[in-house]
Amino acid sequence: MCSSHGVLPRAISGRLTVAAPPYRLGGGSGACLEGRDVECRDGLDQSLQAERPDLLDVDQRLADMMYMAGGLNSIHTTQRSCTAAMLTRGMHIDEVVESVLVATRAAAGESGARWNWQREERKIRGMCLSWLRKHPHLKAEQDGRTPEVVS
Repeated sequence: MCSSHGVLPRAISGRLTVAAPPYRLGGGSGACLEGRDVECRDGLDQSLQAERPDLLDVDQRLADMMYMAGGLNSIHTTQRSCTAAMLTRGMHIDEVVESVLVATRAAAGESGARWNWQREERKIRGMCLSWLRKHPHLKAEQDGRTPEVVS
């Protein structure tokens, strides 16, 4: 159903419902852009998951990851969301990198034969380090230290 015929409700994480506005060409007088409507909702889901990575079903997201997919199933988006969720749940960075790298190889399929897997591993580790820099209490746990309390 095209969202230009009405606003479709979108359940997010089973906790709240947000209505996605319809998108139309030419200021509302043209054809419906069904893909943009879905893309907008996916972006909203991503922002909520970035705020609450504990809500993310990591196993399902890794299983749904696909090479050349868009939105939530794309490799980069899935890697970013899943690394954040796993680190937030207390997994060690080496386990996170290994798990996501294995899932990425599976998602790449035959196209993975042409990938530089050392570079891919560095990129995944970089995502992890970026998340840990933004969340110092998680970084301290990774280092085996008690997080410092900032007053």
